[in-house]
Amino acid sequence: MVTCGGTGIRYAVVGYSADLVRSTSGTTLSFLGAGRYNIRFASPVTGCAFIATLADPGNALVFNPSGVYTGSGPDANTVYIETKNPGGGLQDGVPFHLELICSSTANTRYAVVQATGAKQRSSSGMTATRLSIGNFQISSNNLGISACATVATRGSA
Repeated sequence: MVTCGGTGIRYAVVGYSADLVRSTSGTTLSFLGAGRYNIRFASPVTGCAFIATLADPGNALVFNPSGVYTGSGPDANTVYIETKNPGGGLQDGVPFHLELICSSTANTRYAVVQATGAKQRSSSGMTATRLSIGNFQISSNNLGISACATVATRGSA
């Protein structure tokens, strides 16, 4: 997914020095210490899906093995982020990109699903089913998705 503003998708790009490199207007970054961040947007994010990935703030590759994990922040406008090493410990100096997919985002569908298969939040018409351990089926009742790109990632429901 690529967003450059004007698409209705909110985003933030965080650099190697825990700095907000670029973002949707009105977005702020709080460094909470050792691989922990709050990213506050100008409007509520409580009904959105959070997608984060390791990525250089420019056009280079990121070679340090690590992960980026999302969760709900301390208020309705904030996403909480942790960057971790492969052993699960918090890790500084990890650049990442964050995008929010919300109900108001045109031509998109999303579902945030709990480990039980129950939906935590989603766009209209989405269903979720846990078929077996680690195997889920997500469907859209009002949009054929066979010609779409689909992305699945781990995060906090």
